[in-house]
Amino acid sequence: MDGFVNVETLDAEDSDAMRRFEYYINGDPDSLGIAKSFGLRPHHTLHEFGVGFLRTAQHFINYLDAGNFSGNDASNARIEFGSEYFRRKMAFDAKRPKLIANTDNSFDWMDGCKVDYFWSLAVFTHMPPEDIEETFNNMRKILKPNAVVLFTYSERAVDRNIERYNVKDWWHNFAFYAELAERYGFEIEDVSEAMPESVHINAATRLVKMRWRGEGSAS
Repeated sequence: MDGFVNVETLDAEDSDAMRRFEYYINGDPDSLGIAKSFGLRPHHTLHEFGVGFLRTAQHFINYLDAGNFSGNDASNARIEFGSEYFRRKMAFDAKRPKLIANTDNSFDWMDGCKVDYFWSLAVFTHMPPEDIEETFNNMRKILKPNAVVLFTYSERAVDRNIERYNVKDWWHNFAFYAELAERYGFEIEDVSEAMPESVHINAATRLVKMRWRGEGSAS
């Protein structure tokens, strides 16, 4: 995942690499809009699972109060590329984002920090079912009571819980996630109607909201 990322290309404004990453750099403000529609406010804390080049993270970082955004990704080079770029475009360091390159789904790398919101866009689609279950189990370590979890996945057939369709992609249906949610103490609902067209990775994209069954509130 790191191999094709070259941070040095940021020095060339018209470089092929910069044009290649235009999609990532332009960002995804509609994801922030989705989270806001489910109650996210600047004083809340939010963790993004799978930040990549910070395409979506840039908008969360800019919106949230300083120190309230954290995110992780398996690619340290992607985090570095995005961080270096956005330092030139916004008050990035003043916002004090916590960005972590992780090699597991333990969430121990969060050092005990807990959040009000958990966001993940087009990540579970690239994970086998056992890794998703591990994530559901371990994400609870970083969730405040009553925390809101929002994520997208791709569904091809409602009657097939799991189907692999290439080396790095899986179809999972809502029943698959509902079973995991029940097992690990989440309330779950399909909120795909709240997803604008720009957030659809493909026609099969679905949006899910979960709430951690704990005492207290994220308000």
